[in-house]
Amino acid sequence: MKILVLTTNTGGGHNSAARAVMEAFRQLGCSVSLENSLALINRRASHITEATYVSIVRHVPGVFGFLYKAGRLISTPKHKSVVYLANTIGVKKLYDYILQYNPDAIITSHLFCAHELTYIKRNLGSLPYTAGIMTDYTCQPFWEDTELDEYFTPHESLTYLFVAHGISRDKLRPYGIPVSPECSKRLPLGEAKARYGYNGNVPHVMLIGGSMGAGKLDVVADSLINSLNGVQVTVVCGSNQKLYERLRYRYRGNSNIYIKGLVSPLYPLMDTADIILAKAGGLTSTEVITKCIPYVVVNPINGVETENSEYLSSHGLALYAADVETAVTYTKQLLRDEKLRRDMMAAQLTGVQRDSGVRIAQYVIEHLRKS
Repeated sequence: MKILVLTTNTGGGHNSAARAVMEAFRQLGCSVSLENSLALINRRASHITEATYVSIVRHVPGVFGFLYKAGRLISTPKHKSVVYLANTIGVKKLYDYILQYNPDAIITSHLFCAHELTYIKRNLGSLPYTAGIMTDYTCQPFWEDTELDEYFTPHESLTYLFVAHGISRDKLRPYGIPVSPECSKRLPLGEAKARYGYNGNVPHVMLIGGSMGAGKLDVVADSLINSLNGVQVTVVCGSNQKLYERLRYRYRGNSNIYIKGLVSPLYPLMDTADIILAKAGGLTSTEVITKCIPYVVVNPINGVETENSEYLSSHGLALYAADVETAVTYTKQLLRDEKLRRDMMAAQLTGVQRDSGVRIAQYVIEHLRKS
């Protein structure tokens, strides 16, 4: 079977989910092509879109929050949105590629791609089986603009949200958010610390800003480092080179502080952490929870990340810190309270589906065989 997986480079989470499901299909013997749909349509426009997204998230995240809230207000199943219309420009090139590749199924982890596929089905011609993978613990605005065959959602408890957004319950498959199968393999904490050069007798707190190094990492790092004594701290700056260089200079000579740039994949390094602080991206959160590591969500971007944070905290999977001071307080509590750590890790053990990618791939393959 030939599978086409579509994504778009606006944040690393969508790409991680796409790669995870691609790995699963390949393990099951399928031929898979993973493509950036925007680049197939217009490479220059793709670069501009990606750069604009990164700039907003890093420098003016409040704008993203405002746009997300505005989307919530205007999002409706009754009318196609401006966002949908914008995502349909130049889609004929994508359709030409699909016809040439001739896949048996098309899977996407991104809303933009789902809009493109919907437009093709409505206006250009038929498509094979199509499915969307939701990569956040909420239903983002404008998914109601899409008309795919099925949707893979993070958890059954979120079904009501997708139904409220106009997606038929019959199309929903609560199979979880796919992460790499390697993410489920965790080294013992002491062994992992030794492998990566950490002191096995000293607690290790890891601060992650996502693939783009967003979320006021320097402010959070300063507060953590100044408030915690006798603790190793790692700051993962992602692709934010300026932040990486600034923190490397600021903490030069401090043997308990480790500044990392873009680490890919990140989940092996997670094995060294006693506690992780991170923004509430859907993929990062799922990886942390899959690893069963005590987790503090810090400085989420208003919108999808605050909704993720509320879901995670309400299910006991993380502590939600809306500000830096609270994040430091929660970190101290987790360091000294073993029961709090164990209770969270117990909730995490059943909080996500660790074989999501394989389950999705198996479901699609079986569906295709029956059809």
